[in-house]
Amino acid sequence: MIRQVCLVVLLCTVGVFSRKCCCWTIPSHVSLRSVANSHFCGAFIVNNRWVVSAAHCTINRTPGNTRIIVGALQLSSGGTNMATARIENHPNYNGNTLANDICALQTSANIGFSNTVQPMAMGSNHVGGGVGATAAGWGRIGTNLPLANTLQWLNVQTLTNADCRARHNIINRQFVHDNTICTFTRQGEGMCNGDSGSALFVGNTAIGVVSWGIPCAQGFPDNFARSGIKAERPYKRVSVLLRLFKMIRQVCLIALLCVAGVFSRTIEDNVDDSDWYANWEGFIVGGQNAAAGQFPHSVSLRSTANSHFCGAFVVNNRWVVSAAHCTINRSPGNTRIIVGALQLSSGGTNMATARIENHPNYHGPSLANDVCALQTSANIAFSNTVQPLSMGSTHIGGGAQATAAGWGRIGHNLPLANTLQWLNVQTLTNADCRNRHSAGNAARVHDNTICTFTRQGEGMCNGDSGSALFIGSSAIGIVSWVFSKVHKMIREVCLIALLCVAGVFSRTLESPETDPAWAANWEGFIVGGQNAVSGQFPHVVSLRSTANSHFCGAFIVNNRWVVSAAHCTISRNPGNTWIVVGALQLSSGGTNVGTSRIENHPDYSGITLANDVCALQTQNTITFSNTVQPLSMGSTHIGGGAQATAAGWGRIGHNLPLANTLQWLNVQTITNEDCRNRHSAINALRVHDNTICTFTRQGEGMCNGDSGSALFIGNS
Repeated sequence: MIRQVCLVVLLCTVGVFSRKCCCWTIPSHVSLRSVANSHFCGAFIVNNRWVVSAAHCTINRTPGNTRIIVGALQLSSGGTNMATARIENHPNYNGNTLANDICALQTSANIGFSNTVQPMAMGSNHVGGGVGATAAGWGRIGTNLPLANTLQWLNVQTLTNADCRARHNIINRQFVHDNTICTFTRQGEGMCNGDSGSALFVGNTAIGVVSWGIPCAQGFPDNFARSGIKAERPYKRVSVLLRLFKMIRQVCLIALLCVAGVFSRTIEDNVDDSDWYANWEGFIVGGQNAAAGQFPHSVSLRSTANSHFCGAFVVNNRWVVSAAHCTINRSPGNTRIIVGALQLSSGGTNMATARIENHPNYHGPSLANDVCALQTSANIAFSNTVQPLSMGSTHIGGGAQATAAGWGRIGHNLPLANTLQWLNVQTLTNADCRNRHSAGNAARVHDNTICTFTRQGEGMCNGDSGSALFIGSSAIGIVSWVFSKVHKMIREVCLIALLCVAGVFSRTLESPETDPAWAANWEGFIVGGQNAVSGQFPHVVSLRSTANSHFCGAFIVNNRWVVSAAHCTISRNPGNTWIVVGALQLSSGGTNVGTSRIENHPDYSGITLANDVCALQTQNTITFSNTVQPLSMGSTHIGGGAQATAAGWGRIGHNLPLANTLQWLNVQTITNEDCRNRHSAINALRVHDNTICTFTRQGEGMCNGDSGSALFIGNS
């Protein structure tokens, strides 16, 4: 799902009255030009096939009329002129508000790295006010002045968004979104037309993309979010930067499911496919014994009888990644995760599995999207023999040297290796890979796979499935039968990431129409709350029937999506569901927006209320204002004793009517163990590992109609 994340991470600035770059100091910088070689925007390299820029630069352009120039210091000469294969504008880009003003452009061939051409890393940390950063570009050197011929750079300082809005008039401050960054130095310095799309960076890490500002260097902050496609067109100015870290939960499991180069395997376990095997040269056959701690990411997946069936690899202290064909017919109860082992016969730590997430678009016959993630029941303790592998994000073509390691069979019909084996391999292009297979098997080489080869007698074999293909400490694929490329599995995961918000505050109460006994067992829940005032909780949404009857709450996460509880929507469709934003009272006010799509969590269970979360897409863009704003998605684990807030229009008591005015209540989280102890044995089963429980005192809490509303701390 990374394209949607990856593309939304940066936003804009550059420099009037800045310094010329000497020799070559910013090798990531890119000039976007017309076919007539006219510079119109900046961009920056993120890997050997993609550059990032601002969506307002490319929204009216095509690959055919857009050139990508890398390695240039001056506009008049030098650099490598590359064709554009593809332009991906952020799906929620809004030209009127400049929200999500970011895009990615794919080059038609690999970018050749050198001293003057290098990628820039993408920052993932929150950037607040007072941070020193740098911007560079060829934008105009002043209002109505020409473009700079030599690349200019400027040191700037970030502002808080509150300070940024205060420095703008009432109209322009509406363009400062929560996911933007503002910068300022002093009057006479800043960005100007032509700088749009360039990076704002700290060291070698991009933290924003030049978007908009008040032209040019007139004493207003620079907003990383919009310039002008036409050089002479004035543009509003404030360096507004999209913040990556706010989209983190949206990636959740999805990010795990798009490991770069999902290294899908040549042979499926437990399947008699001798024809398929005969067409492949063999694969870890001919490998070497690993030493203790040499590949600390390697994992052995085993049955409860301690029988190894697939490999996997550690990605953080609660999750490992493997191949979906390994787990599609398994459950957490019959799957064990062994970390830190060198030999199958002894050693390692045997851990229980809490959850298995197979890629939602996995297809067994074709092995498309052959990837999964398994959650451990307890934290993985890191050591010299247990370490996570990072997830690669760079396109891997043919001719790359990589490594694979696993305990697979040491030959066709031979036993599993007892000691972990490893093998250096070389990647092939997909075209070459298809040519080496029969027509039937060539169809299994998808665009999002990677093929590897050494020589006959070396390769992967049964039992290696799910293991990582890696370069250094970065996974680029997962053994399936060939290797699937992570960065190409992006869009499919999209929504699923939204559906893994940390601590899904999955409600304890289903509507009494469907479960009266369950409702009766709960003390009530916003009972004992207070009336909200207009604009106090601008993220709050009322979900209603076409007869305007409120049935659940929800909350805004961006300008096209709201999040709610799956039990609210599982029996509904977009046609009979309305999304009302900006309302304080149920009886009046607010904007009624149609629903275009409902995505319930694929593993939602109506019986246990597990994974009780959904996302609804609006038919039109949500217009933000003082009474309508998104809520960011928290990424921190919340334990017991945290102070939080809930707001909704639920019943004001058991069998009492819905509240007309939005109610709010401060609550305290409790540990899941404490929560289970406060419930009956049956209800305690509904308190899952991915739920949060809250409590105040008897007479206060949520009630029917509050379902789907957010539990929040501050603006998260």
